[in-house]
Amino acid sequence: MRIYFRAHMASVSGLLNLCLLCVLESTALASNNHIELISENFRHILTWEAGNQSTNPTHYRVQYVDFRKRKKWNYSKECFNTTHLSCDLTDEFTDPRGQYSAKAEALMENGTSVWVNYVKLFTPIHQTILGPPTVHITGYDGYLITIQPPVCHLKSPDKQRFLSLVPDVYPELIYKVTLIKAGVTNESSRILEYLTNEGNFTTSIPDLFPMTNYCISVNATATINKNPHAIPSSWKCAVTGPMSELDYPVPAVICGCVLTFGLVLMLVLAMLKWIPVSNYSSRSYDNRIYYTEPVLLYPPEPKTFSKKSNHNIVTSTNLVVSNKVFF
Repeated sequence: MRIYFRAHMASVSGLLNLCLLCVLESTALASNNHIELISENFRHILTWEAGNQSTNPTHYRVQYVDFRKRKKWNYSKECFNTTHLSCDLTDEFTDPRGQYSAKAEALMENGTSVWVNYVKLFTPIHQTILGPPTVHITGYDGYLITIQPPVCHLKSPDKQRFLSLVPDVYPELIYKVTLIKAGVTNESSRILEYLTNEGNFTTSIPDLFPMTNYCISVNATATINKNPHAIPSSWKCAVTGPMSELDYPVPAVICGCVLTFGLVLMLVLAMLKWIPVSNYSSRSYDNRIYYTEPVLLYPPEPKTFSKKSNHNIVTSTNLVVSNKVFF
């Protein structure tokens, strides 16, 4: 009976210890759903939440691994025995094409520890969020915009400088420019996209109304970046210049002038073809037409014939002819 009682008490004690350990684990760290890796412009922050009933101070350790190079977990030096609920892994995730994972360990007062894994694989060059670019506007002189790429937190291999987002990390960027009229709510926005491999990209926006206040916002994406949540820049506004200073489409104007000249030339040729040349000479004089007809003023004298010749010879014929004019 005593043996049975002792065995029963041992099983109850073990069950209580197991329940106590579960309670301590639940109070030290929240579930896996509350650990998150936030990455923006290649700055990587691992965050987690403590348990709702955690009252005693808990220390945390963070480990990371790059499955592309090796499968060995390493402790983060910056987040060893920290009391914070976040860890900056930017200096550990140095390869933009690496395949990383991370996990947090909670150390409790009784010496036990609890691990919470971030189970997803993370590739920075494909999954980091691209933040807002830097935008400058010159509105009065043709509405020029200059765009600088978002700040990059990746460092060079010698750790002496920060890399440029383009072309050091990405071969090219796509800038999506959203254009609106300031103070106009019922007019749809205008979207323009520019592909560039330049660090500082400058362009002008054509076909704008003169002396009008326009506002733009720009976000940056890359063809190999699969994260759709690019952060746009804040709105910036500027007033366009007068009509003579705007960047109008010159080829269209030239084509319109050539087409107009061609139509005028065709009309002139058509008029020359259907109007006779004689009419041009007659129009320079009087339009009246003169008719002349000979009139005899005196009766003709009788004709005399010579008998010595077999031919009829007219010895004299005196005719006085006058021109009578009829209108």
